[in-house]
Amino acid sequence: MSLRFKRFWTIGLFFVLMLLGGADWARAGKAPDFSLQDLKGKTLSLTDLKGKAVILDFWATWCGPCRRGIPDLNAIYRQYKNKGATVVGIALDDSGKPEILKGMKKNKLTIAYPVLIGEGGFKNKTFADCAKAAGIEIEGIPTTFILDKDGNIAASFVGLQEKKTFTDELDKLLKK
Repeated sequence: MSLRFKRFWTIGLFFVLMLLGGADWARAGKAPDFSLQDLKGKTLSLTDLKGKAVILDFWATWCGPCRRGIPDLNAIYRQYKNKGATVVGIALDDSGKPEILKGMKKNKLTIAYPVLIGEGGFKNKTFADCAKAAGIEIEGIPTTFILDKDGNIAASFVGLQEKKTFTDELDKLLKK
């Protein structure tokens, strides 16, 4: 896929999603367990996060809206990491770690939360399984799932969201 096509597709999708709204509410779907490596070679699984509310963000370095959301996710991670919640990014760049690192360097991305290597773009199994569990179609990225402390999908969002959307959801989950 050419870079020009990716940009055109991402921008077009972003505007369509903004018009349609971005939220899709799940009905008690359990997020599928996964085991993926982070950029440092450490393996992280969903079971490792049990007992925490989780923002699970599927993104790619070539995706403009994804990159624009990173500062908010960094702030949320810092604000909630000691309150029972965390943020995990799953990068869907086609070629995996080398492409992710190159894209992060090129776009000067500093990410405070764990970034897992998803590989395979929209065909990534973890991405597809989460979407299926949430009862949504894979439409584009960023796609973000908010999981409760038991790993159930509490909410899902397609497209760039305001920080408050995520913090409101986390606050609700942490009060339970």
